[in-house]
Amino acid sequence: MRRRTTAPNKLEPCSLSTGRDATPRSDLFRVIDTAARELGFEHYALTQRNALPLTQPRTQQLGSSQPKAWQQHYAKAGYIAVDPAIRSSATSEAPQLWSDQLFAPTPRLWSEAQAAGLRHGWTQSSLDCIGVGSILSLSRSAEPITVSEIRHKEASVRELVEFAHATQAELAPTVSLTAQQREVLRWTADGKTARQIADQLDISIHTVHFHLKQCAIKLQTANKSAMVARALALHLLDPPMAT
Repeated sequence: MRRRTTAPNKLEPCSLSTGRDATPRSDLFRVIDTAARELGFEHYALTQRNALPLTQPRTQQLGSSQPKAWQQHYAKAGYIAVDPAIRSSATSEAPQLWSDQLFAPTPRLWSEAQAAGLRHGWTQSSLDCIGVGSILSLSRSAEPITVSEIRHKEASVRELVEFAHATQAELAPTVSLTAQQREVLRWTADGKTARQIADQLDISIHTVHFHLKQCAIKLQTANKSAMVARALALHLLDPPMAT
């Protein structure tokens, strides 16, 4: 089990406060920015890795304190799709330290990032069992990251990205299915036909189709396969926890 150590300011998802000109998400970015600076970094970039589409999960940047010109260039060049630090962190929670070796596949990205003042960086992710999660990059223009610094700060950096991930989950729109909608969708996932599901649950075929239609609306999907895939990715079909 991973040892958890409290990050700067004892961060908790519920600790975000909103002022007159604040939103929960902008508050989150301010907390991350402050914590990053306390950890000795000038900039942060928070990226989210989504569950869908399953064949190529979408990755999007949520917030960043990196230079505006660099943010715009990074987005325009589509670098998020090829960034080795992001790609590595999408499959591993090990610290990804920026280096010539890490960025060897993308030398142009690396040279342009360094020219923008992003010379020394640390990318860390917090992922769930299906690879959905948050990826946090911390960077500065001077002072290489040492092995001693990694040992000293790794727990705090992990705590910070876990805090960001937990808070993002709280802010995300929720999708809820009724007990019977989940039951119909579980049988659909097992390959059962509407007739078989109706017989299994002792309901009419019309009722089965009604529940599937409501699931499609809630999950914003166009067919059964996509409906089941999205429900699984959102953990809506997980078995109930034993009491």
